[in-house]
Amino acid sequence: MKFLFNKLNRFWRVFATGLAFALFGIGGLILSLFYFPLIGFLVKSEVQKKKIVRSSVSLGFRLFMHFMHYIGILYFHKKKIETLQNEKPCILIANHPTLIDVIAIIAYCPNACSIVKKELWHNFFLKGVVQNAGYVPNIDSTNLLEKCKQSVENGDILIIFPEGTRTKPGQPPVFQRSAAHIAVNLNCPVRYVEIQCQPLTLTKGLPWYQVPERRFDFTIEVKDRIDPQECIPEGTSRPLAARKMTRLFFKSILRHRSLLISLLYLFN
Repeated sequence: MKFLFNKLNRFWRVFATGLAFALFGIGGLILSLFYFPLIGFLVKSEVQKKKIVRSSVSLGFRLFMHFMHYIGILYFHKKKIETLQNEKPCILIANHPTLIDVIAIIAYCPNACSIVKKELWHNFFLKGVVQNAGYVPNIDSTNLLEKCKQSVENGDILIIFPEGTRTKPGQPPVFQRSAAHIAVNLNCPVRYVEIQCQPLTLTKGLPWYQVPERRFDFTIEVKDRIDPQECIPEGTSRPLAARKMTRLFFKSILRHRSLLISLLYLFN
């Protein structure tokens, strides 16, 4: 009887996961074809239009996360998440274990601006969402830093996944140097968000339909905010500033050895 129940439960979670992602894509397409053009027609101010679009995207992502929770795909745990609601301009750095990490962050951070990879920027279902929300396309690396700078100066919360892509299970994290350059060059406050997923699923190279043995726990925890101007003397070289930030993260944020290794890779 227990075996049959487990089989049915797994079948349901495969079906529910497919349904959730199908609705996610269709929802993005509907917003792009109907809702965003309506906002563009009714609202003339570009600043106000972007604010409305991002708030709408945030609400949609929040509904998506709660939908997955209530239909039995995952348990969604939030720690200090309310901090992101009124977050001031900063760089938000997060680890990247799963496909839904950025969705979970933006769901509770209406003013977030994510660096979007080329494939997503041209995705049929989601390109309208990321383009209307004014996210930063990671297409031309030559002006990426300047676009990130403009984003923060405009009051955005700039989300950066230092790994550039999802972590491959069982492999050490590999970071793109551009993330460290952005963090140090912009010289603005940094917020760290820790994401945990147990058991691991929706990882790099794993098809969405390969669901774990049980409903997984997805936890997002907001850590401390660090202002480099308060801890790094003026005139400090960039490599030294990065190392000082590493030590600061070690003292005030990190509790898990794997996360320590990740940030050491990032800032060295």
